[in-house]
Amino acid sequence: MLSDFGWKLYFGREENKENLINLLNSLLEGEHVVEDLSYSNVEEDGDLPYDRKVIFDRGVSYTSRTISRLTKKATAGNNYELPPVYFIAVLGFRLDPLNRAKYYYSAKIFDELDQEVLYPKLSYKMFVLPNFIKPLSRLDTIIDQWMYLMKHLDELDGSSKYLDKRMLSRIFIRLNNMYKADERSLNFFRIEI
Repeated sequence: MLSDFGWKLYFGREENKENLINLLNSLLEGEHVVEDLSYSNVEEDGDLPYDRKVIFDRGVSYTSRTISRLTKKATAGNNYELPPVYFIAVLGFRLDPLNRAKYYYSAKIFDELDQEVLYPKLSYKMFVLPNFIKPLSRLDTIIDQWMYLMKHLDELDGSSKYLDKRMLSRIFIRLNNMYKADERSLNFFRIEI
C-alpha cells in the first residue's frame, strides 16, 4: 500500500473512490468535507530526493503548480475564487531522525507574529508512518485506523475488531481479487510451459 503501485491500486482508481474519500475526510477532520471527487493526472515531475527534507520543497512546488493551473481556469479579471488546495503526504521515512514521537504535521501559511492563518485555502498535511506506533487496541480515530492499515497491511487478516469493517472489507476484497488474478496468470504460465 505504501508503494506508488499500491497507492494507485487502493486509492487511485474509480472503483476505489470510496476508500479515497474516506481517507481524505478523515485527514481533513471537518475542515473540508469531500462528497465526491474526480480523477485526473496525479503525476508530478520531480527530482530524485537527495535529502529527506526535500519533501517540503517538493510540496511547495507541487501545490504552486496546482494553484497555477487553477488560476488559469479562474474567471476573467482579477477575481480568483480558487478552491482549497491540500498537499497530503504519507511518508515511509522520518523527517527528523531525532524526533520519533511526532507522526502528524499540519501546516498553513500564517503570520509569525500573531499566529493568524493568512490563507486558509492552502494546507499541508504529512503523516510519518515510522513514527506511528499506536497498538491496534489504541486506535482513536479513523485516520489512526488508516495509518495502522497502511503500516501493517501485510500483518492483518481482515478480521480485526479495532478497524472499521467497511474500510477493511473494501481493502481486503481488492487484495483477494488481486490474489485471484495472480493465481490465474500463474496457472496460465504453468500450462504454457
